[in-house]
Amino acid sequence: MARLPKLILPGEAHYVGLRGRGAAPVLAAPADRELWRDLALQVLRDTPIALHAYSLMPDAVHLLLTPAGSGELSRAMQAIGRAFGPRYNRLHTASGSPWDGRFRTAPLQAAVWLLPLMYLLDELPVRMGLVDRPEHYAWSSAAHYCGLTSLSGLTPPESVWAMGNTPFEREASYRRGLQDGLSAGAAESLERRLARGWPLGDAHWLEQIAPGAKRPLRPRRAGRPRRRPAPQ
Repeated sequence: MARLPKLILPGEAHYVGLRGRGAAPVLAAPADRELWRDLALQVLRDTPIALHAYSLMPDAVHLLLTPAGSGELSRAMQAIGRAFGPRYNRLHTASGSPWDGRFRTAPLQAAVWLLPLMYLLDELPVRMGLVDRPEHYAWSSAAHYCGLTSLSGLTPPESVWAMGNTPFEREASYRRGLQDGLSAGAAESLERRLARGWPLGDAHWLEQIAPGAKRPLRPRRAGRPRRRPAPQ
């Protein structure tokens, strides 16, 4: 089955993911995570792309962002790759791209899915056994939204601003949301859907984005298509 073209919609929130080539731990060392993060923030700072959340895992990069214009996301990811790849290869005496092909992306209905996916990304280090609490991980957005550090380059979405009238209220609410989290089953289901590039949203939102999609928005039902009755 041919891979569907990427679905990137200006003005909509997106999940973006990168995996290490052959499942290799590209960002195993803290210095590699710091290099990728700093280069990414530098590139994104000069683009009309709002970065809402991120999680840098040893074998993968996970981002939530909103591109304002058409083509901006692809150009930004290419620029990050051109900046990171040669430096990484020099440090590790390697060649070629460290990533398993191009980035994956899935648009999402921000009002419904952006905040749950922020929790999902910020909880990943705990699920992977890297830390005991999300805000203790230095390479995700959890510490920023919990008020433990401040990272220039992150843009809180409307769902975070709605958590309270003061930074203290918003930070306390975000910590509670991380503690409640998502069930393991729900998290795994979301991860599968994101990996396949299908948009996340309700039927009304899917109808709204359909004119600009130029590709299917839902997987087809398994099995052969129904036969139409023969004309009488």
